[in-house]
Amino acid sequence: MKKSRIMLILSGLGLVVFMAALIWSQYYPDIPMERIAAALAEQPGIAEMRTEDASGLRRYYSIDSAETEGFVFFRSNSIMSADELLVVRAKDHEEALLYLESARKRLGEVTENFENYGAEEMTKIESAICEVRGKYLIFAVSDNASDWERDILGEIKK
Repeated sequence: MKKSRIMLILSGLGLVVFMAALIWSQYYPDIPMERIAAALAEQPGIAEMRTEDASGLRRYYSIDSAETEGFVFFRSNSIMSADELLVVRAKDHEEALLYLESARKRLGEVTENFENYGAEEMTKIESAICEVRGKYLIFAVSDNASDWERDILGEIKK
């Protein structure tokens, strides 16, 4: 009887620790988008891209910038390149998940645009990063996508 009570208590404590770790893993503090943009400006490939504004965000992702807490959006200067980077800070995790659907739709459009030509671009597209971390959406298509993601996560995890 005593052993089963101890096991029950230990199981309960284990569950509490597991749930706390799960919740903490989704916590990312609010970082000004200017700080993320500054960190990305140093990254390879970013200097060759153009910065898109709110109209570009609406055009390519159907996201209204007024409904976000900020964004950074870069696109390639060349129509022959699929390189693109978007980071959006949503108001909450659920809203970020809605933006993820927009990013997945955009990834489908980019794939459709390059699938019949540009094998090199398709390699980039197939290894694209499209994810939500806390209330941040990260979408990256580039040979440098994993480096960009590392820097973004480095900034928002500080």
